[in-house]
Amino acid sequence: MADVYQSQSKFSEAEALYERAISYQQKRHGHHHPEVAILFNGLGELYYLSHDHAKAESAFRKAVAIQREALGEGHPLCADTLINLAVILDDQGKYTQAEERYQQALAIKESKLGSDHPTVAQTLNNLAVLHINQGRYARAKPLLRRALAVNEKALGPEHQEVGTTLNNLGWLFDSEGDLEQAAVFYNRGLDVYERAFQNDHTRVARTSINLAWVLTRLERFEEADRLWCRARAIREKLSGPDHLVVGKVLHGMTLHYLAWGRARDAEQVCSKAMDIMSIENTDANRVADLMDLYAKALVMLERHEEAESYRSQAETVRQEAASQKDF
Repeated sequence: MADVYQSQSKFSEAEALYERAISYQQKRHGHHHPEVAILFNGLGELYYLSHDHAKAESAFRKAVAIQREALGEGHPLCADTLINLAVILDDQGKYTQAEERYQQALAIKESKLGSDHPTVAQTLNNLAVLHINQGRYARAKPLLRRALAVNEKALGPEHQEVGTTLNNLGWLFDSEGDLEQAAVFYNRGLDVYERAFQNDHTRVARTSINLAWVLTRLERFEEADRLWCRARAIREKLSGPDHLVVGKVLHGMTLHYLAWGRARDAEQVCSKAMDIMSIENTDANRVADLMDLYAKALVMLERHEEAESYRSQAETVRQEAASQKDF
């Protein structure tokens, strides 16, 4: 039942059920039974989904401690929970602690499952992402190349996990500023996702956006435009034309058309993006950024008075957001 509440985002109801189940299992089996650890792990995942990272970290730490005592430090279940804990630590910027947990999980998986197991590749991916987030690209690169080799051998070159690793490699080279290599890996990842999923899958949309933005910066505008339009169509089909995710795509398309010099197109997609953001009541600074971009499009269209009005509105929005934050 807790899973049902969790799937419906009824986090308080799910939390109460987890706590009741934990209390019951503790009375039945004692505080250090594997079943208790499983429940703490589930509770941690619930807190993660509800964005309560402090409570999630506490729950995962309890699960790891119980599993180590009940099952031994080298048990595969310990590795899975260590990864959950590492993800939470990473999200909180506790990178050293996160890396330590990932390394512990990796050692367990390699010992129990062998170095060429797909779950080893998943952990290598996780560890590489941690390094990318810190700008440690040289450390991430061999991990991702190894993960790619493992996944291609174990799962085949068209498996979705291969696509994930290729996408991460694209992100790595993108972050390094090597746009040509980023385009190569994003394109390969997109090809895998198209084969693994339907063409309107969210992963196809996300990778299309990644590749489109790289191609825009490479000034390969026509190729990029097809991908931006495709991503927009997928997002609109999956989430509706006025959803925030569509607004974010339109924000990217605005930047794309401005870089291409197509002011009229930039004006149109930016106007739609601003409408969506106002409906969604999104971050004020994003709205202000869109107003500035809209002003740029108006300047290119030689509508200078309107442009100045939008610049002024953007500044007002930022000032109001700053004053509310200070308050």
